[in-house]
Amino acid sequence: MDFMAITGLRLVEAIESYNLIIKLAKEGKLNEYYNEEKEALEHFRFKEIFLRKSKKAFVSFIPKELIEKQPEIDFIHGRVTTNIFMANYFNPALICDLKERVFNAVKEIQNKIS
Repeated sequence: MDFMAITGLRLVEAIESYNLIIKLAKEGKLNEYYNEEKEALEHFRFKEIFLRKSKKAFVSFIPKELIEKQPEIDFIHGRVTTNIFMANYFNPALICDLKERVFNAVKEIQNKIS
């Protein structure tokens, strides 16, 4: 929700953007989409996805911290193996901090939609 609100992208575009961020980050090519200096996702570089007849998304200014939360998102969505969980996430202090941040975000979303 935060990603959609900040970028202004529609649901389908936001999912495409999110998946593109993950793909490019894994390949070490995130700079082909995210301009770190300008703090912008440069959608115009991927015309087939973001430049449509009805709505065109050229650029979204977005803080880098929103781009770099992949491990936490994978954890929340259950996309980590047991071994990865035990090695990297099974720390009660970190879990509590993550829980607190998730609940704060949920409250913020609820306040905005109610």
